[in-house]
Amino acid sequence: MKVTLPRVLGLGVAATGLALTAGTLFETVAERRDAERIPLPGQLIDIGGRRLHALLAGTDRPGPTVVLESGMGCPLEGWAWVRPMVAEFAPVLCYERAGIGRSDPPDEPLTADLATRDLKALLTALGLPGPYVLAGHSYGGLLIRHFAHKYPEDVAGLVFVDSSHPDQLIRSHRQRMGLHFVEQDLRTSVTKATFGLMRLTATPAMMRIGGLPEPERSVAMAQYYRRSACVGAYAEFRAWLDNVEAAVRETTVPPDCPVAVLTATASSDDDPMHMELQRELAALGRGGVHEIEESGHVELIAEEVHAAKVAHVIEKVVRLSELEET
Repeated sequence: MKVTLPRVLGLGVAATGLALTAGTLFETVAERRDAERIPLPGQLIDIGGRRLHALLAGTDRPGPTVVLESGMGCPLEGWAWVRPMVAEFAPVLCYERAGIGRSDPPDEPLTADLATRDLKALLTALGLPGPYVLAGHSYGGLLIRHFAHKYPEDVAGLVFVDSSHPDQLIRSHRQRMGLHFVEQDLRTSVTKATFGLMRLTATPAMMRIGGLPEPERSVAMAQYYRRSACVGAYAEFRAWLDNVEAAVRETTVPPDCPVAVLTATASSDDDPMHMELQRELAALGRGGVHEIEESGHVELIAEEVHAAKVAHVIEKVVRLSELEET
């Protein structure tokens, strides 16, 4: 058989197609196997035609209930250290937003308003009375601020855990410079997950969750491998740029609301503007607690020693809110 360039190219295209098909099949089978072997950590709660995955702990403790709002695209296993520590002194809820982890995808474009309505519906469906202490890590900090604006009577306190700030892309050159690389990485992850390559290449260290305990670390990795998880993370990234920052920029926090901020040193070392923005968050409400932890941004909740500091700051706000009630 005569070897020609068109024939070689044709064989290459065919081989690539077979490899991609095999990768897609491999990922489909792997995700089905994970679903069968990994029990659902929490409950799937119907909030009106869609379900959110939620996990409650410490329900025998007196209120207020602490709600843990995760960072962008993060499954609830990220709170594996913090959740039981908080459950020692208060009821605590962690959950996954629409399209993240095991929660159903949204039926409308992601917005800050949708996230806030979903959380309100979840709390109502679970029968958890307010007011609540909301603790938000990273992107989750924007969402708890939006919730406090929409439902001020339901908020007993706010804890910003190395939180995003609605002005960071305006005022931080470092943040703006990194946007292209973050988006490129998220888009690449969607492609890799589609063909099973996330499962073959991603590691806990790469995802910065090596410090989580087992089995939560392995369960979290099973979520990060999935194409739907990568799609959900990218959708939240686009929502952050397209509408969430602008929506949160227009919010106010009740002036008598206890507020605490915990800042990771690695974040402020990497971005000189970060500490100034964190101090502004601390000034939003009453108390103005601002503490610093020698930690990385993700490691702040993913490593036990730092998670203990997160739980300690949350407890401070819980106690402040109880004093307010009395």
